[in-house]
Amino acid sequence: MSILLYLLSFSAGIGVLITFIIGLANYFSSADYKKWWRISLGLFAAASVLTLLASIFDSDSGLNTGLAFLWVYVSLLMFAYILVYIIKRVKKDSTKGYKKRIATTFIIVLALIFTIGATAGDPENAEREINEATATVEEETKEQTTEETTANDEKEPEAERAALDAKRAEIEERKKLEEEKSVEQKQKEDAQKESEQEEAEKKEAELKKKKEEKPAEEKSTEEKSAEEKKNKGESKTEEESAEEPEEEKTYEPGSEDRIPVTVASFTDGDTTRFYYNGNDEPFRYLLIDTPETSHPRVGEQPFGKEASARTKELLSNADVIEVEFDVGARQDHYQRNLAYVYADGQMVNEILVREGLAQVNYVEPPNIRHLERLQTAQALAKQEQIGIWSLPHPFDSEIYQEGSSQESPDSDSEENNSSTRSSEGTEHFQNCTELREVYPDGVASDHPAYQSKMDRDKDDYACE
Repeated sequence: MSILLYLLSFSAGIGVLITFIIGLANYFSSADYKKWWRISLGLFAAASVLTLLASIFDSDSGLNTGLAFLWVYVSLLMFAYILVYIIKRVKKDSTKGYKKRIATTFIIVLALIFTIGATAGDPENAEREINEATATVEEETKEQTTEETTANDEKEPEAERAALDAKRAEIEERKKLEEEKSVEQKQKEDAQKESEQEEAEKKEAELKKKKEEKPAEEKSTEEKSAEEKKNKGESKTEEESAEEPEEEKTYEPGSEDRIPVTVASFTDGDTTRFYYNGNDEPFRYLLIDTPETSHPRVGEQPFGKEASARTKELLSNADVIEVEFDVGARQDHYQRNLAYVYADGQMVNEILVREGLAQVNYVEPPNIRHLERLQTAQALAKQEQIGIWSLPHPFDSEIYQEGSSQESPDSDSEENNSSTRSSEGTEHFQNCTELREVYPDGVASDHPAYQSKMDRDKDDYACE
């Protein structure tokens, strides 16, 4: 008989574990979890009673075995309460009554420990302690069920009160809004009336002033003419005095000062005309070369228009434009100023190179102050293969020249000769390499050896 009771108690204990886990899963999924926990408590009470009955009918092992099983069940119940308490605290849910349950189960665990020790020495008092333990377990289950029912009953009136409060708040807000609208309408009507009155008063005042000013204007015409003459003379003196310090400003060739300028016109990506020292002068960007846009020989090169548009965009959107000269020559042989150009503090030369719209070129020491900076930008553009570095061939290659073709070996003897003179006195060179052997610095457009196909940047100077 005792074995059957122990098996039933063990199966009830398994049912307690299963129903507790189902209730915990429903709690996380916001389903009805309390029903399963009530079933779990009922099974727990049944398992406890069955354990005590089995210990009574078991004459061999005695009461200590049953009390030991009961101690295990109560201990698991205490840990279950602790787990639920922690989960509810994390989810910021109500933990009402759980501290009390944990304390009572803890006391029961201690009582069972002491009773087990006592029954081991005094077997006569075992039955009394068993009856007391069963009574406490039943009382605890009854208290828990009553607390859960009261909590459910309290939640319903609280929800109704909250709904009523929300409705009252909405009604009050509507009343406030209606009152505010009526006040705003009154204020608008008052403001319109006041504005109409002010406009009428202003019109009357203007009519009076016009009547009074007519004779006064006739008298003051002579005075105004005299004052204008005086002001013209003063403005001329001020302009002359203002021009004098500007003419005195000078910049040393080796200084890193940035000189403010304004745009006069745009030429291409690496050439711009600025108003400098009161004059419209061309500026060639130092150490860079951008593709051509409309060269008479090579035509339009890849990314030429993009480079011109980017330069125009940077300078047009800039509030402050400055130029910086290097330590060497400040002009090339075309009388163009050689400088680094800045738009709002950013070097335009570097931006064009970094975005793959220009390459580092025309490196002529000692004008190499920012060479390393530009070479670094070019290395990054090459690495990213952007702009001109995305092309399969260099942008200035003959592949991209309009109408380019290889000359046949059977062309005129004048073109095959390195240098010849015609009857009119002009000189002919096959390419810039041959021309530089005679004229190392290149030739201008009025020189007999000038050819438009050698003027790559269309600046009226070939093979520079």
